[in-house]
Amino acid sequence: MIELSFHLALAPPDDPAYFGICSEVIETLGKTVPLLGVCLGMQGIAHVFGGDVVRASVPMHGKVSSIRHDNSGIYQGLPQELEIMRYHSLVVKADTIPSCLTITSVVANDSCAELSFAESALTGDEIMGLAHKEYPIQGVQFHPESFATEGAKRLLSNFLLQV
Repeated sequence: MIELSFHLALAPPDDPAYFGICSEVIETLGKTVPLLGVCLGMQGIAHVFGGDVVRASVPMHGKVSSIRHDNSGIYQGLPQELEIMRYHSLVVKADTIPSCLTITSVVANDSCAELSFAESALTGDEIMGLAHKEYPIQGVQFHPESFATEGAKRLLSNFLLQV
């Protein structure tokens, strides 16, 4: 017997008003099907579980930033200070992250390098990655499909190889 499995990447349009059925997908399929939310997809994950999405202090459209990450999940085998491409004007508000989610990456900032990701986010470093503590749900604020995201193939392979 052949066992079928699938993974799902969410990359909805740039306006939460058009998030549509993605909320239901996260709530229903996300319990068993590995999900990767990209940009608004990550924001939607945070929103579905109780976090707030707000306007960024500075829109980041076509900007490259470096991130610190937790070396797990999609980040396994990727270097720290990973350069990623950003196209967003909304962010997940750090002090509203629900307890079921963990911050997996933040914008790299030398002054916060010794802080946990949560502490770093509370000091103003934007959240660049989230993961659910129980379900196979992960999200990234940046665009792994962009030509300017370092290690994009590895990151996406890590996601696809999750069982």
